[in-house]
Amino acid sequence: MNVRVNNEYPYSNMFVIFKLYKPNAEIVIDTIQFQMADPNGALLGNGFSDVKESKLWLKENYIFDQAGKYKMTLEQAVRALGDVEGVPALNGISEVGLRIEKAE
Repeated sequence: MNVRVNNEYPYSNMFVIFKLYKPNAEIVIDTIQFQMADPNGALLGNGFSDVKESKLWLKENYIFDQAGKYKMTLEQAVRALGDVEGVPALNGISEVGLRIEKAE
């Protein structure tokens, strides 16, 4: 998952619910936490100024073991400290993308 974030992002981490729908109707669900800032609050990732890009691994060395169409979805699951409900939108996240890379 590629994420572009700027200094308006108010959290040090990000929780993502990743769902992979396989051709046989099986669904693989993972909730993954990503560290987005260091202990001093500086954003992690590559880039200049206040915009950083990060490459975050969702499924490392995953094998697509079935022929057919796969579907992937992402949902953010960030909550403010002490809140039960999740935040409706993540300020500071400008772009999110998925990419599949062949393992070496």
